[in-house]
Amino acid sequence: MYLDAYGQVYKPEHCPLFKKSDLYNYYLRIVPVIKQVARDLGYAIGMHGSLTHDLDLIAVPWVTGEATHEELLDAMQLAIAGYKGMNHKQEKVDKPYIGSDMPHGRRAYIVWIGVHAHIDISITPVVSI
Repeated sequence: MYLDAYGQVYKPEHCPLFKKSDLYNYYLRIVPVIKQVARDLGYAIGMHGSLTHDLDLIAVPWVTGEATHEELLDAMQLAIAGYKGMNHKQEKVDKPYIGSDMPHGRRAYIVWIGVHAHIDISITPVVSI
């Protein structure tokens, strides 16, 4: 059970059809849910960006034994959208999260949570000291 920004139990909305003007408030509502999911899997979440087109997040491994990238992305998509492993057309695909290498070892992914709604997340690498 996850609580949204209003302190209410969040229930996934399967295949939400948003107008782009609704995205800002929706993204603000789901950030606490994403943070709870990530915390349960050993990550901390930071938010950046304008929230007008997508939800820009940074995930940082916070404890040893963190989940894999795919486990984190699946858990986020399932908690928010009610499904996992889907693309922007809500079709089940073998490789729903295609990562891109970014500066400083980050790996960037897009997680679709609706027709117009998606999360752009960069996951930082695990560093051993």
